[in-house]
Amino acid sequence: MKNNNRHGQAQILDTFPDFEEYWKQYRHSPRRVQVEAWESGYMGKWPALLKKQIGQYRSEGVDWKKVAEKRIFPYLKTRLTSMRLARKRLLEESVGIIHKAMGRFRVHHPVYVIIYVGIGLGAGWATIYKKSPALLFGLENIAEEGWTSKSEIRGLVSHELSHLLHSYWRGKVGRRFGCSPLWQLYTEGFADRLELMLQGSSRSHRAEGADEDDWPNWYSMNRRWLVKEFLRRLETNGDMKPFFGSWYTLRGHSQSGYFLGSDLIKTLEKSYSPEEIATLSNISKRMRAMLGELARGNL
Repeated sequence: MKNNNRHGQAQILDTFPDFEEYWKQYRHSPRRVQVEAWESGYMGKWPALLKKQIGQYRSEGVDWKKVAEKRIFPYLKTRLTSMRLARKRLLEESVGIIHKAMGRFRVHHPVYVIIYVGIGLGAGWATIYKKSPALLFGLENIAEEGWTSKSEIRGLVSHELSHLLHSYWRGKVGRRFGCSPLWQLYTEGFADRLELMLQGSSRSHRAEGADEDDWPNWYSMNRRWLVKEFLRRLETNGDMKPFFGSWYTLRGHSQSGYFLGSDLIKTLEKSYSPEEIATLSNISKRMRAMLGELARGNL
């Protein structure tokens, strides 16, 4: 049975106990059967959540069942312990982080916190669920990333909450979000920077969770190349997924676009407050111009 608890502004929907029941029954079944039972049994109890996941893959022209069978379900057994720990941390940490941040910025909207085992759409997902702002936490991806420490979970929650705050601020002034790689640099960079502010940290959960001890040095040494490669792919309509997707790499490193976006927002912080950055106009033009300055070594 689902665990659905209200804590002031945060309403927690914890589906993991139902996943445990489903997995106990189907863990030895063929992969195809596991996927079908995930859809019709476990996730079928939350039609809106199921529809959101499948709909996202369809919008990208991707067969979700193939992704699930190849990238998700083969690893659930070995990641079960990590999923349990991540779920425990989310239950312990998420409500307090939301209350503190909402109080700090005087935002009073209720927020869903949904804990689930999904089909690879991200460790965190700031979105709308049943017409309310929602933070979705996919335990399968959290475990894949290895983000199970308290600080990593706090950072993840803060990052996704930052996306919701970004949406709230832009909505207040009637400004919509765009949809392009330049916008992704802006939104993810903003969320990374606000995460650091909310956590009082100098290192995001993404950097903390990186396997490579030399990540900061690697990024610093390769930053100009990353900028030029980003611009090249932008001009040629090239594949941008290696900059943001955890399943892709550039020179052996993944998710470098988040760090690049964070650099751009850090530059904007010299002139604007977080709320002002959140509501800027001409985003594509601004991001492109700043990337050009980075490429020339001027930022």
